[in-house]
Formats: sequence, C-alpha cells, structure tokens
Amino acid sequence: MASSSRHRQHLTGYLDKHKNKQHTNTVDNTANSDKSSPRIGERNSNPTRHTFMTQGNGKKSTNPVENARAKGGRNTTAVTNSQRRPPPLIKGKATIEHLPYEIMLEIFSHLEAQDLLKAACVCKRWHKQANDNLLWERIFQTHGATVKDEAGKPLRPPLEYWKQLCIKRCTEKRNKTCLKLLKKMHPYTGLPRFTEKALRCAGVWFQLCLIDSDGKEHTSMTSDVFHHSMSIAVRWYSLTNVPLDRIKQLKVFSCNPLFFDDKGHAIQNGPYQRSLMTSTDLKWSVYVKDTTPVASTDTIVLYAVPASDLLVATWKADGELAFVAVGYHHLQLVHRCLLGTTTSAYPLPGHTPIPDDIDPSYGLHDYRCTVDIRNMRSSLWTQQFQGLHCRKQDVVDSYAYFRLIRKDHSGDHVIIPKQFSLPWKTDLFKGIIKNIAWLDLTLLDERETVFWSFSSPLTAQAKEKTKNLDFDYNGDNHLTAMFSGEKGQVYIELNQMDDDRTFVSCLEVRVALAAINEWFETCY
Repeated sequence: MASSSRHRQHLTGYLDKHKNKQHTNTVDNTANSDKSSPRIGERNSNPTRHTFMTQGNGKKSTNPVENARAKGGRNTTAVTNSQRRPPPLIKGKATIEHLPYEIMLEIFSHLEAQDLLKAACVCKRWHKQANDNLLWERIFQTHGATVKDEAGKPLRPPLEYWKQLCIKRCTEKRNKTCLKLLKKMHPYTGLPRFTEKALRCAGVWFQLCLIDSDGKEHTSMTSDVFHHSMSIAVRWYSLTNVPLDRIKQLKVFSCNPLFFDDKGHAIQNGPYQRSLMTSTDLKWSVYVKDTTPVASTDTIVLYAVPASDLLVATWKADGELAFVAVGYHHLQLVHRCLLGTTTSAYPLPGHTPIPDDIDPSYGLHDYRCTVDIRNMRSSLWTQQFQGLHCRKQDVVDSYAYFRLIRKDHSGDHVIIPKQFSLPWKTDLFKGIIKNIAWLDLTLLDERETVFWSFSSPLTAQAKEKTKNLDFDYNGDNHLTAMFSGEKGQVYIELNQMDDDRTFVSCLEVRVALAAINEWFETCY
C-alpha cells in the first residue's frame, strides 16, 4: 500500500508540472500573435505579405508551403522563389490548353513529323511547341544528319532551327540523288534517259487542286500515272464531290516526299513538298457557255482547257466532274517537279544563241523530229524523222514548213496499227472517245539541242469534201488535226480505210520564223 500511494503521488506531481509549463507557452504564443496581427480598426502595413519564422535556422520565409511546415514543428529549410506564381483558376471544364508546356512537349514527342507539321498550324501555342528543337533534333538525327553536323552543333539554337535544317538536308539529299540520273541522254529522243527512274526514285506523285469561290481547296490524289518514251500521262477520277459551277481556279501540283527509308523508298504518308505544275484561272460556268466541247459520247462531254494541256470530262447527265487528264513532256520534268514552289512553277532555263554568218541557210536545216501519237496507256504510232530541212522558198506566212510525211508521195504514208481514240475510265464506268489522242513531239536542232517540245491532246475533225477524187483513199472518213503552240503548228491528215486501217497521209511541222530568228540570231 505504501509503495502504491507513493507511485501515485509521483505521477500526479509530474503531470501537474508539465501542465503548468504547457499553459505558460500557450499564453506567450497568444501574446505574440496579438502583437503581430492587426486589431479591429487598425490597418495592416503589408496586407498581402506575411513573415514567419522557421524552427530550423531562424530565416524568414514567404512560401506558404514552408510556413505550413514551420507551424507543424518540422525542422525544414525554406525555399524562396519570388517568380513562382499560383496556377490560374480554371473556369468550367479543363481542356488541353491548360496542360503545362512540359506535358504538351511529352505528348508531341510521340508524333511523327507529318503530324507535327499539322499541329503547328493549329494555333500560336501549338506552333511554338510543335517546332521545339528537342522534337526536331530527334527527327533530324534519323533522316538528315551527317558527320559534319556533330562538329557544328549550336549550343543554343533558335526556335525551328532543327526543323528547318532537317527539311533542307532531306531536300538536298533527295534532289542530288535524282538529278544525278539525268546526266545520260537517250540516243533516240535526245532527252534524259532515266527520267522515269528519277521520278520513281523521288517518289513523286501528283495532286489535283480545285479552288472554289470561297477560296477552299479540294484536293485529289493521282489515280493513274503512265510513263511513255517522251512524256507521262496523269489521270484523276476519284474526285471530291465539289460543284463545278463554284470552281474558279484549277491547279496541278507535284508532291515530293521528304523522308526515305534505308532502301531508298519514300516513307508512306510522310511529309512532302508541293511544286506547282499547272495553274489556270477558270470560272467554269462561264467557260462552258463560251466553249465548244472537243468530243462527247453518250455518257461524258470532253473539254480542253486552254494553255494548260488539261482534258476535263463532265457527266452528260448532271454536268459534274467525271475525270481530269494531263500530259507532261520529259524536258525538264524532274526539275519542274523537284525545284518548283507552291506558288510558282520552275522557270525553264534560257537559251544562249550561237550565231553563224557562213551558212546562208543557218537554222533551216538538219533538224531531227520524234513524233509519238498515243492514248493514256500505250503508244499508237511513233516515228523519228532525221535530216529535216526547209528551203527559203518553202517559207510561207511567217512559217518554215518541214514536211515529214508528204501527201503526194504514197511511199511516205504510214499505218497507225491501233485505233485513233482515247480510252477513259472512272470508278464505275469506262468507255472510248473516238478521233482524239495525245501528241508528243520533240524537235532537235543541228546541235542536238531541244528546240521545241510539247505534249498535248490532239482532236481530229472531218475534212471538207472536195470535187477532186482521191483514188488512193476512197473511204468516207477523211480527218485533219491541227495543233498550235507558241513556236509553231503541227498539221496531220488521217484517212480511215474500209478495213478500219488508219493511214497518216500528211504530217507537217510548221515552225514560226520568229522562234527560229530568236533561237539562232538570224533574220529571215
């Protein structure tokens, strides 16, 4: 009993002692808080900034987090950051615009180059984030880096530095590889020998762009591309459903990929550059009223768009677009595809004339002409004519006449083994348009330089009947076709026999004297 009562007294004294000590500390803290806090009716000299003491090192802190830790009695060190601001208040639902820059950068790091280019067009904030050097340096190292780039790597590159350098290096690498293939010339046509190979190496494809009255672009990817000896044929028939009455401009672009894999093949669905090939201001509603179609069938009506070598076919039922076709000559074609811009076509290089005062007929002889009459898919007839010349007495109406096939010499006449027609197709229909084909021509001067070249649709029309009887061709189908260009004309006569064979009975190339004088610095 004695020991139990003694233990109880000792515990009671210990508790009373600590209870009085805790009460004293509480009173002191209350007095200090009364001194520091403003009373009723008094103004606080610094209402927005409060200073507290930490228990660790006695330094002052303005960080609310550190102050809360200090009140809790933890021995922490305050971190002062006057530039840190509280997160903005979000009214309504939070969107992707409220994500911090670092998180958006992490999201963009999982996108491909073509997706980054699209994201940069959304808004100013995304433009800055999608062009960040951290993103594009990785892409540059994959597709465009060389050994020299490691030595000249800048420490603090400006915005879009790696993006611009990546596009530049990929473009240079692609162009160098493709243009190198054009050095060898074809001995038959006098044109670059590996034009088709260069286009395939560059991964070039073509895009049709219809611009409506609101300025909106309606684009369609190439449906068919056919390569020929002197040209390529391009056709679109999977077209966007846009009313032709609203079309005000028609453009054709060459689309050139930027990124290639280890085997040299263009990366599918990757970023590409556009080069303007054809541009025509065309208000279709006015054009249809003032223009006669070049051909028509039970299904479609065919129009030839001037100064663009485009064939536009519309459905006969509703007048809407059926297909579009175009042909491009091989001369400078790879340069036009790779070196043009979105707003302007690649300018053809100028010619430096080489005068000659010794030859009195300089510029009128020793031409070589290659002619190819074809449809979209295959050649109907091709032939080369060498040693062409024009005597001065054959100059008529400011044109120098070169008669490749003479009408009064039956030995010159040639047979077209296939029908002179143009097959067409769409997603659901197909057919054949008679008396229309494509004409490719390359005329070389005496120095084996291309003097004149083109690829254009050619329409044959019924020839006017005369009283003179033609005993060689007594069929009823006598057709003539005429092409007119800036350097001259091409005149063709076709005669279809009863056995459906078609003869070329006359072929004349009429070169304008103005073009000859400018090319050779002569004065005829």
